Amino acid sequence: MVKLTTDTSNRYWLPDLCNPLALLRLILLAVLITLVLIVLREGTAGVSLDSLGVLFLYAVWVVFISAAGLCFLRKFFGRLSMPVSSTLVVLWLAVAATLCASAGYWMLQYILLEQQISLVDLWVETTLTSVILGSLVLRFLFVHHQLQIQQKRLMQAQFDALQARIRPHFLFNSLNSIATLVGIDPRRAEDAILNLSDLLRATLGEDTAVSLGKELETCRKYLDIETLRMGDRLQVEMDIDPNLYPLKLPPLCLQPLMENAVLHGLQKRPEGGCLEVKIDRDQIGTVRILIENPLPEESVGGSNGANSALVNIRTRLESFYPDSLEFQFGKKGDIYQVLIVIGNANV
Repeated sequence: MVKLTTDTSNRYWLPDLCNPLALLRLILLAVLITLVLIVLREGTAGVSLDSLGVLFLYAVWVVFISAAGLCFLRKFFGRLSMPVSSTLVVLWLAVAATLCASAGYWMLQYILLEQQISLVDLWVETTLTSVILGSLVLRFLFVHHQLQIQQKRLMQAQFDALQARIRPHFLFNSLNSIATLVGIDPRRAEDAILNLSDLLRATLGEDTAVSLGKELETCRKYLDIETLRMGDRLQVEMDIDPNLYPLKLPPLCLQPLMENAVLHGLQKRPEGGCLEVKIDRDQIGTVRILIENPLPEESVGGSNGANSALVNIRTRLESFYPDSLEFQFGKKGDIYQVLIVIGNANV
């Protein structure tokens, strides 16, 4: 079974503040909090632009020193229990605030501001603000971390269920078809056994990502097996851009779509039909995967089982391409379509 990386230890509950993007987010948050606190205390007319700029620089400095320490201490804190590591993080925030207040006092007193300021007041305000707001932010990050773990566990459970979902009827029908071929076409029976073996192996694979080419190979093996049973009733047309074969995807994200097309569409039609698969990329790098199949007259779309598999696949693709995925499925006339759009895909 594929195992997604889900670290349930305390090691990674702290964000990676060595990451420039995470640091930038904290700095922007600090600037916003500073602005809100100043407006609440002084009002909109009580602060000049000069002093406001100085306070912003000071807030950025405090955040930078605190984040730099947490960046280097993250691995050490990860070896400790959650209560101990949380306490040490709060203590570090207090120490960092003290260092910033001590150094900032001289900077604000003699370089940037002319009015007299109190070191004690500056230290108290800096420390209390850093500890209280820092603790709130860290609490939010911890809760967010736990939610991510739960989401990954749920996705893993769904994917394990999807991988284990080898329909008994499909397996029995495949074995019966192979048994029929053994006496009349041994060579074809041997190929069918190898295809079935490869398909079962794919469901038990340990890859967290596969290339589009490998996924399509699994799909073709599945369709070859179904062809043994359906014969000429199953037609397949694939229009694939060969340059997209290296595209990375979660394993078993296209094969279940084609299985749904056969099970809920083509198989229920006396005359069968054509499964059409088109995968291409436009000039701006957007990849489109379109799977279409005709529906039987009495059908109004996929069954609950089909829709649950579609939702599962969409969830896994969204985790793989969180900011650039569009997933649509539904009936269009007497055709059922599944459209996957991946923006800015790296191939």
